[in-house]
Amino acid sequence: MIQQKKSFAEQARDATKAVVRIHVQGFSETDPRSILDPRFVVPEEWSGSGFFINHNGEDGYILTNSHVARNSVRLQIRSILTSDEPFNVEVLGIVEDLEPDVALLRLTNSDKKRFLKYSGLKRIPALKLGFSVDVRRGDEVKTIGYPLGVDEPHFSGGEISNFIAGSGDTTERMVTDAAINLGNSGGPALVRGGWVVGINTAVIEGAENFGFITPIHLAKNVLDVFSRKRKAGLPRLGVLIQKNSAPNAASLKTANAEGVIVRKVLAGSPAEAMGLKARDLVLAINNENLDRHGNILAVSKSRKRNIYDILHGIAEGKPVSVKIDRAGKILRFKKNLFYWNPDEISQKPVLVDREFMSFGGLILQEVCADIVSALISFGYNRDIILKDFYMGGSKLVVTHVSSGSLAEEMGLYVSDFVVAAQREKVRDLKSFFLILHDAKKNKQRHVLLEFASGAIGNFEFKHLAPDELFVQRIQPTELKI
Repeated sequence: MIQQKKSFAEQARDATKAVVRIHVQGFSETDPRSILDPRFVVPEEWSGSGFFINHNGEDGYILTNSHVARNSVRLQIRSILTSDEPFNVEVLGIVEDLEPDVALLRLTNSDKKRFLKYSGLKRIPALKLGFSVDVRRGDEVKTIGYPLGVDEPHFSGGEISNFIAGSGDTTERMVTDAAINLGNSGGPALVRGGWVVGINTAVIEGAENFGFITPIHLAKNVLDVFSRKRKAGLPRLGVLIQKNSAPNAASLKTANAEGVIVRKVLAGSPAEAMGLKARDLVLAINNENLDRHGNILAVSKSRKRNIYDILHGIAEGKPVSVKIDRAGKILRFKKNLFYWNPDEISQKPVLVDREFMSFGGLILQEVCADIVSALISFGYNRDIILKDFYMGGSKLVVTHVSSGSLAEEMGLYVSDFVVAAQREKVRDLKSFFLILHDAKKNKQRHVLLEFASGAIGNFEFKHLAPDELFVQRIQPTELKI
Protein backbone atom coordinates (compact mmCIF):
# COMPACT_ATOMS: atom_id res chain seq x y z
CA MET A 1 0.00 0.00 0.00
CA ILE A 2 1.39 3.39 -1.03
CA GLN A 3 1.65 5.77 1.90
CA GLN A 4 0.07 9.14 1.23
CA LYS A 5 2.17 12.26 1.82
CA LYS A 6 1.17 14.14 4.90
CA SER A 7 -0.72 17.37 4.43
CA PHE A 8 0.79 20.64 5.67
CA ALA A 9 -1.70 20.64 8.56
CA GLU A 10 -0.58 17.14 9.57
CA GLN A 11 3.08 18.18 9.38
CA ALA A 12 2.35 21.18 11.61
CA ARG A 13 0.46 19.00 14.10
CA ASP A 14 3.47 16.67 14.28
CA ALA A 15 5.72 19.68 14.86
CA THR A 16 3.81 20.73 17.98
CA LYS A 17 5.39 17.80 19.84
CA ALA A 18 8.71 19.65 19.66
CA VAL A 19 7.36 23.13 20.53
CA VAL A 20 7.58 24.19 24.19
CA ARG A 21 6.32 26.99 26.38
CA ILE A 22 9.12 28.82 28.22
CA HIS A 23 8.45 30.40 31.61
CA VAL A 24 11.07 32.91 32.75
CA GLN A 25 11.93 34.60 36.02
CA GLY A 26 14.43 37.42 35.76
CA PHE A 27 15.19 41.13 35.78
CA SER A 28 13.20 43.82 34.02
CA GLU A 29 15.45 45.19 31.30
CA THR A 30 13.09 48.03 30.43
CA ASP A 31 12.53 49.71 33.81
CA PRO A 32 14.61 52.92 33.54
CA ARG A 33 14.97 53.22 37.33
CA SER A 34 16.77 49.90 37.65
CA ILE A 35 18.91 50.65 34.60
CA LEU A 36 20.12 53.92 36.13
CA ASP A 37 20.44 52.55 39.67
CA PRO A 38 21.26 48.82 39.42
CA ARG A 39 21.25 48.43 43.21
CA PHE A 40 17.48 48.20 42.95
CA VAL A 41 16.65 45.89 40.06
CA VAL A 42 13.01 45.08 39.33
CA PRO A 43 12.06 41.37 39.34
CA GLU A 44 9.75 40.22 36.59
CA GLU A 45 8.16 37.11 35.08
CA TRP A 46 7.38 36.50 31.41
CA SER A 47 6.83 33.68 28.94
CA GLY A 48 7.77 32.77 25.40
CA SER A 49 8.06 29.84 23.06
CA GLY A 50 10.82 27.61 21.76
CA PHE A 51 11.36 24.33 19.95
CA PHE A 52 13.58 21.30 20.30
CA ILE A 53 16.41 20.79 17.82
CA ASN A 54 19.30 18.38 17.47
CA HIS A 55 22.61 20.15 17.98
CA ASN A 56 25.93 18.47 17.23
CA GLY A 57 24.12 15.13 17.11
CA GLU A 58 22.46 15.49 20.53
CA ASP A 59 18.86 16.14 21.52
CA GLY A 60 17.38 18.20 24.35
CA TYR A 61 18.44 21.56 22.87
CA ILE A 62 15.92 24.38 22.45
CA LEU A 63 16.09 27.22 19.94
CA THR A 64 14.32 30.46 20.88
CA ASN A 65 14.64 34.24 20.72
CA SER A 66 17.36 35.94 22.71
CA HIS A 67 14.84 38.45 24.08
CA VAL A 68 12.99 35.54 25.72
CA ALA A 69 16.09 34.36 27.59
CA ARG A 70 18.27 37.38 28.28
CA ASN A 71 18.18 38.83 31.79
CA SER A 72 16.73 35.53 32.99
CA VAL A 73 17.65 33.96 36.30
CA ARG A 74 15.48 30.86 36.08
CA LEU A 75 13.97 29.20 33.00
CA GLN A 76 11.50 26.33 32.85
CA ILE A 77 9.67 24.69 29.96
CA ARG A 78 6.39 22.83 29.59
CA SER A 79 5.38 20.51 26.74
CA ILE A 80 2.12 18.90 25.62
CA LEU A 81 4.02 15.60 25.84
CA THR A 82 4.40 15.91 29.61
CA SER A 83 1.15 17.51 30.84
CA ASP A 84 1.80 20.52 33.11
CA GLU A 85 5.11 19.21 34.43
CA PRO A 86 7.84 21.93 34.51
CA PHE A 87 11.44 21.18 33.50
CA ASN A 88 14.53 23.28 34.14
CA VAL A 89 16.62 24.53 31.24
CA GLU A 90 19.90 26.45 31.06
CA VAL A 91 21.16 29.09 28.63
CA LEU A 92 23.99 27.78 26.46
CA GLY A 93 24.28 30.65 24.01
CA ILE A 94 22.80 34.09 23.51
CA VAL A 95 23.00 37.07 21.16
CA GLU A 96 22.73 39.88 23.68
CA ASP A 97 21.85 42.74 21.32
CA LEU A 98 19.17 40.63 19.53
CA GLU A 99 20.85 40.85 16.12
CA PRO A 100 20.00 38.16 15.21
CA ASP A 101 17.43 37.48 17.92
CA VAL A 102 18.57 33.93 18.72
CA ALA A 103 19.36 31.97 21.89
CA LEU A 104 20.15 28.31 22.55
CA LEU A 105 18.85 26.55 25.66
CA ARG A 106 19.25 22.98 26.90
CA LEU A 107 17.43 20.75 29.35
CA THR A 108 19.56 20.13 32.42
CA ASN A 109 20.87 16.57 32.58
CA SER A 110 18.55 15.48 35.39
CA ASP A 111 15.49 17.09 33.81
CA LYS A 112 16.26 15.57 30.41
CA LYS A 113 15.97 12.13 31.99
CA ARG A 114 12.79 13.19 33.76
CA PHE A 115 11.34 14.56 30.48
CA LEU A 116 11.90 11.23 28.72
CA LYS A 117 10.31 9.40 31.64
CA TYR A 118 7.18 11.58 31.66
CA SER A 119 6.83 11.58 27.86
CA GLY A 120 7.44 7.84 27.50
CA LEU A 121 9.87 8.51 24.65
CA LYS A 122 13.37 7.19 24.11
CA ARG A 123 14.47 10.37 22.33
CA ILE A 124 13.25 13.96 22.50
CA PRO A 125 11.56 15.02 19.23
CA ALA A 126 13.33 17.67 17.16
CA LEU A 127 12.32 19.86 14.23
CA LYS A 128 14.12 19.96 10.90
CA LEU A 129 16.00 23.21 10.23
CA GLY A 130 15.59 24.32 6.63
CA PHE A 131 18.96 26.00 6.13
CA SER A 132 18.89 25.35 2.39
CA VAL A 133 15.15 25.81 1.81
CA ASP A 134 14.48 28.58 -0.71
CA VAL A 135 11.76 30.83 0.73
CA ARG A 136 9.83 33.13 -1.61
CA ARG A 137 7.00 35.64 -1.38
CA GLY A 138 3.65 33.90 -1.31
CA ASP A 139 4.92 30.67 0.25
CA GLU A 140 2.49 29.28 2.79
CA VAL A 141 3.76 29.40 6.37
CA LYS A 142 2.49 28.25 9.76
CA THR A 143 3.73 29.81 12.99
CA ILE A 144 3.49 27.77 16.21
CA GLY A 145 3.83 29.00 19.77
CA TYR A 146 2.19 29.80 23.07
CA PRO A 147 0.78 33.33 22.65
CA LEU A 148 -0.93 35.27 25.42
CA GLY A 149 -0.21 32.64 28.04
CA VAL A 150 -2.24 29.77 26.48
CA ASP A 151 -1.45 26.29 27.79
CA GLU A 152 -1.41 24.47 24.44
CA PRO A 153 0.50 25.21 21.22
CA HIS A 154 -1.33 27.63 18.95
CA PHE A 155 -1.32 27.58 15.14
CA SER A 156 -1.46 30.65 12.95
CA GLY A 157 -1.47 30.41 9.17
CA GLY A 158 -0.50 32.83 6.46
CA GLU A 159 2.21 33.40 3.90
CA ILE A 160 5.61 34.97 3.53
CA SER A 161 4.49 38.40 2.38
CA ASN A 162 7.77 40.31 2.16
CA PHE A 163 11.43 40.57 3.10
CA ILE A 164 13.27 43.38 4.85
CA ALA A 165 16.96 43.75 4.07
CA GLY A 166 19.50 44.25 6.83
CA SER A 167 21.59 47.29 7.72
CA GLY A 168 24.80 48.00 9.55
CA ASP A 169 23.05 47.31 12.87
CA THR A 170 20.16 44.99 11.97
CA THR A 171 19.75 41.62 10.28
CA GLU A 172 17.30 40.84 7.52
CA ARG A 173 13.78 39.69 8.39
CA MET A 174 11.05 37.75 6.68
CA VAL A 175 7.60 39.30 6.93
CA THR A 176 4.42 37.27 7.37
CA ASP A 177 0.73 38.01 7.65
CA ALA A 178 0.38 35.05 10.05
CA ALA A 179 -0.47 36.32 13.52
CA ILE A 180 2.47 36.65 15.92
CA ASN A 181 1.32 37.69 19.38
CA LEU A 182 2.98 38.23 22.74
CA GLY A 183 4.31 34.86 23.89
CA ASN A 184 4.74 33.54 20.33
CA SER A 185 8.32 34.78 20.34
CA GLY A 186 10.80 31.97 19.86
CA GLY A 187 8.41 29.52 18.21
CA PRO A 188 9.05 27.97 14.78
CA ALA A 189 7.85 29.23 11.40
CA LEU A 190 7.22 26.20 9.18
CA VAL A 191 6.79 25.73 5.44
CA ARG A 192 5.59 22.61 3.61
CA GLY A 193 7.68 19.58 4.34
CA GLY A 194 7.79 20.49 8.03
CA TRP A 195 10.92 22.59 7.56
CA VAL A 196 11.66 25.39 10.02
CA VAL A 197 12.61 28.44 7.96
CA GLY A 198 12.64 30.96 10.77
CA ILE A 199 11.98 31.90 14.38
CA ASN A 200 8.87 33.95 15.22
CA THR A 201 10.25 37.19 16.57
CA ALA A 202 8.13 40.34 16.68
CA VAL A 203 5.19 42.37 15.49
CA ILE A 204 4.96 46.07 14.72
CA GLU A 205 2.67 47.71 17.26
CA GLY A 206 -0.36 49.24 15.56
CA ALA A 207 0.14 47.34 12.30
CA GLU A 208 -2.11 44.51 11.14
CA ASN A 209 -0.87 41.25 9.61
CA PHE A 210 2.76 42.34 9.75
CA GLY A 211 4.96 40.00 11.77
CA PHE A 212 8.72 39.48 11.70
CA ILE A 213 10.49 36.13 11.39
CA THR A 214 14.24 35.72 11.95
CA PRO A 215 15.56 33.64 9.02
CA ILE A 216 16.91 30.26 10.10
CA HIS A 217 20.22 30.65 8.25
CA LEU A 218 21.14 33.39 10.75
CA ALA A 219 20.48 30.93 13.58
CA LYS A 220 22.84 28.44 11.92
CA ASN A 221 25.69 30.93 12.06
CA VAL A 222 25.30 31.67 15.75
CA LEU A 223 24.85 27.98 16.57
CA ASP A 224 28.32 27.46 15.12
CA VAL A 225 29.62 30.19 17.43
CA PHE A 226 27.72 28.83 20.45
CA SER A 227 29.61 25.55 20.02
CA ARG A 228 32.80 27.47 20.89
CA LYS A 229 31.61 30.15 23.31
CA ARG A 230 28.48 31.40 25.06
CA LYS A 231 27.97 34.74 23.30
CA ALA A 232 27.67 35.66 19.65
CA GLY A 233 27.25 38.99 17.89
CA LEU A 234 26.57 40.59 14.57
CA PRO A 235 29.41 40.10 12.06
CA ARG A 236 30.69 43.45 10.82
CA LEU A 237 33.36 44.28 8.26
CA GLY A 238 34.09 47.64 9.89
CA VAL A 239 33.63 50.13 7.07
CA LEU A 240 31.35 53.11 6.55
CA ILE A 241 30.10 53.15 2.99
CA GLN A 242 28.59 55.56 0.48
CA LYS A 243 26.65 54.72 -2.66
CA ASN A 244 28.56 55.20 -5.89
CA SER A 245 27.82 57.58 -8.76
CA ALA A 246 29.33 58.33 -12.18
CA PRO A 247 30.92 61.65 -11.08
CA ASN A 248 32.45 60.08 -7.95
CA ALA A 249 33.62 57.02 -9.85
CA ALA A 250 35.48 59.35 -12.24
CA SER A 251 37.09 61.21 -9.32
CA LEU A 252 38.29 57.85 -7.97
CA LYS A 253 39.93 57.15 -11.36
CA THR A 254 37.67 54.24 -12.17
CA ALA A 255 35.18 53.91 -14.99
CA ASN A 256 33.02 51.53 -12.95
CA ALA A 257 29.93 53.11 -11.37
CA GLU A 258 28.96 49.88 -9.65
CA GLY A 259 30.00 48.95 -6.14
CA VAL A 260 30.05 51.15 -3.02
CA ILE A 261 32.63 53.67 -1.85
CA VAL A 262 34.44 53.13 1.44
CA ARG A 263 34.10 56.38 3.42
CA LYS A 264 36.03 55.22 6.46
CA VAL A 265 37.75 52.10 7.79
CA LEU A 266 37.15 51.68 11.51
CA ALA A 267 40.09 51.02 13.83
CA GLY A 268 40.57 47.44 14.96
CA SER A 269 38.07 46.08 12.43
CA PRO A 270 38.39 43.12 10.04
CA ALA A 271 38.47 45.65 7.20
CA GLU A 272 41.55 47.33 8.70
CA ALA A 273 43.21 43.95 9.27
CA MET A 274 42.40 43.03 5.67
CA GLY A 275 44.04 46.17 4.29
CA LEU A 276 41.01 48.08 3.00
CA LYS A 277 41.37 51.86 2.73
CA ALA A 278 39.11 54.89 2.49
CA ARG A 279 38.12 55.63 -1.15
CA ASP A 280 38.30 51.96 -2.09
CA LEU A 281 35.39 50.87 -4.29
CA VAL A 282 33.90 47.57 -3.04
CA LEU A 283 32.68 45.64 -6.08
CA ALA A 284 31.89 42.25 -4.55
CA ILE A 285 31.71 40.38 -1.23
CA ASN A 286 32.18 36.59 -1.33
CA ASN A 287 31.77 36.69 -5.12
CA GLU A 288 28.40 38.47 -4.87
CA ASN A 289 28.55 41.52 -7.16
CA LEU A 290 27.14 44.79 -5.80
CA ASP A 291 25.37 47.62 -7.58
CA ARG A 292 26.08 51.25 -6.75
CA HIS A 293 23.55 51.16 -3.88
CA GLY A 294 25.24 48.19 -2.23
CA ASN A 295 22.53 45.73 -3.28
CA ILE A 296 23.29 42.28 -4.70
CA LEU A 297 22.99 42.38 -8.48
CA ALA A 298 22.01 38.72 -8.88
CA VAL A 299 18.79 39.02 -6.84
CA SER A 300 17.86 42.65 -7.46
CA LYS A 301 14.97 41.73 -9.78
CA SER A 302 13.17 39.51 -7.25
CA ARG A 303 13.98 40.94 -3.80
CA LYS A 304 16.37 43.30 -2.08
CA ARG A 305 19.45 41.87 -0.38
CA ASN A 306 22.54 43.94 0.25
CA ILE A 307 26.14 44.01 1.38
CA TYR A 308 25.09 43.70 5.03
CA ASP A 309 23.01 40.59 4.34
CA ILE A 310 26.07 38.94 2.78
CA LEU A 311 28.21 39.78 5.80
CA HIS A 312 25.54 38.73 8.32
CA GLY A 313 25.35 35.38 6.53
CA ILE A 314 29.02 34.65 7.31
CA ALA A 315 29.66 32.95 10.63
CA GLU A 316 32.31 34.37 12.93
CA GLY A 317 35.67 32.77 12.13
CA LYS A 318 34.71 32.00 8.52
CA PRO A 319 36.48 33.67 5.56
CA VAL A 320 35.19 36.76 3.83
CA SER A 321 36.57 37.78 0.44
CA VAL A 322 36.37 41.35 -0.85
CA LYS A 323 36.93 42.52 -4.41
CA ILE A 324 37.76 46.22 -4.73
CA ASP A 325 38.73 48.80 -7.29
CA ARG A 326 41.51 51.04 -6.00
CA ALA A 327 42.22 53.90 -8.43
CA GLY A 328 41.43 51.68 -11.41
CA LYS A 329 43.33 48.64 -10.14
CA ILE A 330 41.35 45.50 -9.20
CA LEU A 331 42.47 43.98 -5.87
CA ARG A 332 41.18 41.02 -3.85
CA PHE A 333 41.44 40.53 -0.09
CA LYS A 334 40.49 37.60 2.10
CA LYS A 335 40.41 37.16 5.88
CA ASN A 336 38.47 35.29 8.55
CA LEU A 337 35.68 37.44 9.97
CA PHE A 338 36.12 38.16 13.67
CA TYR A 339 33.82 39.80 16.20
CA TRP A 340 34.90 43.23 17.38
CA ASN A 341 33.43 46.17 19.28
CA PRO A 342 33.80 49.59 17.67
CA ASP A 343 34.80 52.43 19.98
CA GLU A 344 31.33 53.87 20.37
CA ILE A 345 28.34 53.63 22.67
CA SER A 346 27.90 49.88 22.99
CA GLN A 347 25.00 47.57 23.68
CA LYS A 348 24.97 46.15 27.21
CA PRO A 349 21.45 44.82 27.58
CA VAL A 350 22.24 42.08 30.11
CA LEU A 351 22.00 43.65 33.54
CA VAL A 352 24.15 41.12 35.40
CA ASP A 353 27.03 41.85 33.03
CA ARG A 354 27.03 45.55 33.90
CA GLU A 355 29.44 46.94 36.46
CA PHE A 356 28.88 50.04 38.57
CA MET A 357 30.31 52.01 41.47
CA SER A 358 28.43 53.65 44.31
CA PHE A 359 30.62 56.63 45.22
CA GLY A 360 29.70 59.46 47.59
CA GLY A 361 26.04 59.37 46.57
CA LEU A 362 26.81 58.89 42.87
CA ILE A 363 26.05 55.79 40.86
CA LEU A 364 28.69 55.59 38.12
CA GLN A 365 28.37 53.26 35.12
CA GLU A 366 29.96 52.91 31.71
CA VAL A 367 27.55 54.42 29.22
CA CYS A 368 25.66 52.08 26.89
CA ALA A 369 22.67 52.41 24.58
CA ASP A 370 20.21 51.26 27.26
CA ILE A 371 21.50 53.85 29.74
CA VAL A 372 21.18 56.60 27.12
CA SER A 373 17.58 55.53 26.43
CA ALA A 374 16.79 55.49 30.17
CA LEU A 375 18.28 58.98 30.61
CA ILE A 376 16.23 60.28 27.69
CA SER A 377 13.07 58.80 29.24
CA PHE A 378 13.71 60.99 32.30
CA GLY A 379 14.07 64.09 30.14
CA TYR A 380 17.85 64.35 29.72
CA ASN A 381 19.07 65.72 26.39
CA ARG A 382 20.34 63.06 24.00
CA ASP A 383 22.49 65.44 21.96
CA ILE A 384 24.29 66.75 25.07
CA ILE A 385 24.91 63.18 26.30
CA LEU A 386 26.43 62.14 22.98
CA LYS A 387 28.50 65.34 22.69
CA ASP A 388 29.94 64.87 26.19
CA PHE A 389 30.73 61.23 25.43
CA TYR A 390 32.53 61.84 22.15
CA MET A 391 34.23 65.10 23.19
CA GLY A 392 35.19 64.12 26.74
CA GLY A 393 36.78 60.76 25.94
CA SER A 394 35.22 59.08 28.99
CA LYS A 395 32.61 56.32 29.20
CA LEU A 396 31.95 56.88 32.91
CA VAL A 397 28.60 58.59 33.37
CA VAL A 398 26.59 59.56 36.46
CA THR A 399 23.33 57.62 36.31
CA HIS A 400 21.94 58.40 39.78
CA VAL A 401 22.47 60.93 42.59
CA SER A 402 21.14 59.86 45.99
CA SER A 403 18.90 62.31 47.81
CA GLY A 404 20.60 63.98 50.77
CA SER A 405 24.05 62.74 49.73
CA LEU A 406 27.30 64.69 49.59
CA ALA A 407 27.13 64.53 45.79
CA GLU A 408 23.72 66.22 45.83
CA GLU A 409 25.05 68.86 48.23
CA MET A 410 27.87 69.58 45.75
CA GLY A 411 25.37 70.13 42.93
CA LEU A 412 26.48 67.16 40.86
CA TYR A 413 23.89 65.78 38.49
CA VAL A 414 22.81 62.76 36.48
CA SER A 415 24.05 62.42 32.84
CA ASP A 416 27.40 64.19 33.52
CA PHE A 417 30.59 62.28 32.66
CA VAL A 418 33.59 61.85 34.98
CA VAL A 419 36.58 62.90 32.87
CA ALA A 420 39.31 63.13 35.52
CA ALA A 421 40.16 62.11 39.09
CA GLN A 422 43.16 63.49 40.99
CA ARG A 423 44.04 65.37 37.77
CA GLU A 424 44.42 62.06 35.94
CA LYS A 425 42.24 61.23 32.93
CA VAL A 426 39.35 58.83 33.53
CA ARG A 427 38.18 56.67 30.64
CA ASP A 428 36.15 53.93 32.30
CA LEU A 429 35.45 52.15 35.59
CA LYS A 430 38.80 50.38 35.58
CA SER A 431 40.86 53.57 35.22
CA PHE A 432 38.74 55.29 37.89
CA PHE A 433 39.20 52.37 40.30
CA LEU A 434 42.99 52.36 39.77
CA ILE A 435 43.22 56.09 40.48
CA LEU A 436 41.19 55.67 43.70
CA HIS A 437 43.32 52.69 44.71
CA ASP A 438 46.55 54.62 44.24
CA ALA A 439 45.20 57.66 46.10
CA LYS A 440 44.12 55.49 49.04
CA LYS A 441 47.43 53.62 49.01
CA ASN A 442 49.35 56.92 49.10
CA LYS A 443 47.24 58.03 52.08
CA GLN A 444 45.72 61.01 50.32
CA ARG A 445 42.80 62.52 52.26
CA HIS A 446 40.71 63.73 49.32
CA VAL A 447 39.87 62.67 45.79
CA LEU A 448 38.93 65.41 43.31
CA LEU A 449 36.59 64.51 40.47
CA GLU A 450 36.23 66.61 37.32
CA PHE A 451 33.24 66.34 35.01
CA ALA A 452 32.52 66.99 31.33
CA SER A 453 30.23 69.90 32.32
CA GLY A 454 33.12 71.62 34.11
CA ALA A 455 31.75 70.71 37.55
CA ILE A 456 34.05 69.41 40.29
CA GLY A 457 33.50 67.22 43.33
CA ASN A 458 36.00 66.96 46.21
CA PHE A 459 35.37 63.84 48.34
CA GLU A 460 37.08 62.88 51.60
CA PHE A 461 38.02 59.22 51.89
CA LYS A 462 36.86 59.14 55.54
CA HIS A 463 33.30 59.86 54.41
CA LEU A 464 33.27 56.97 51.92
CA ALA A 465 32.09 53.48 52.88
CA PRO A 466 34.53 50.61 52.12
CA ASP A 467 32.32 49.20 49.35
CA GLU A 468 32.31 52.59 47.61
CA LEU A 469 35.92 52.05 46.54
CA PHE A 470 35.17 48.88 44.58
CA VAL A 471 33.44 47.98 41.33
CA GLN A 472 30.20 46.06 41.95
CA ARG A 473 27.86 43.85 39.96
CA ILE A 474 24.27 42.75 40.33
CA GLN A 475 24.12 39.30 41.91
CA PRO A 476 21.45 37.00 40.42
CA THR A 477 20.94 35.38 43.83
CA GLU A 478 19.50 38.70 45.03
CA LEU A 479 16.43 38.18 42.86
CA LYS A 480 13.35 37.18 44.83
CA ILE A 481 10.02 36.67 43.10
